Amino acid sequence: MLVFYGFLLIRLINMSKYDTQLTPLQEAQYKLAASNARRTKDTADYDLRGAWLKDPKSIGGKGHLTDEFKKPNHPTFSKDSKYSTPDNMGGSWTAGKKGSYTFTPSKRQISRAGGLAPFKKAFNKSEQGQNSGFVIPPSY
Repeated sequence: MLVFYGFLLIRLINMSKYDTQLTPLQEAQYKLAASNARRTKDTADYDLRGAWLKDPKSIGGKGHLTDEFKKPNHPTFSKDSKYSTPDNMGGSWTAGKKGSYTFTPSKRQISRAGGLAPFKKAFNKSEQGQNSGFVIPPSY
């Protein structure tokens, strides 16, 4: 059971250290914008404050946000995240034909998820409706 829930457990770990710190005025403005955009629950694996601070319009609507502010516990945490480091490397996206993308997770991401099957389940849930797939990293 622990393996099956492995990815869910990592989501429960406190990721607030990856939240951009805002001034009290900015925090009030952010909360209003996030509430209006119905994105108040998108902070567990995404630094929504950072995205809002960089571009307040970015959190409006229900669109897919960039990788820049994905936290390490996001299923598609990538090298493009500001939180990706040599010690905590994210995966990588490769553009395909007709607007499709392929994600190659890091070995650490698969391990953190509890194995390949839980990672695949979390990836499919995260990328539902997107034109993307994933490949297993070489030598996994």
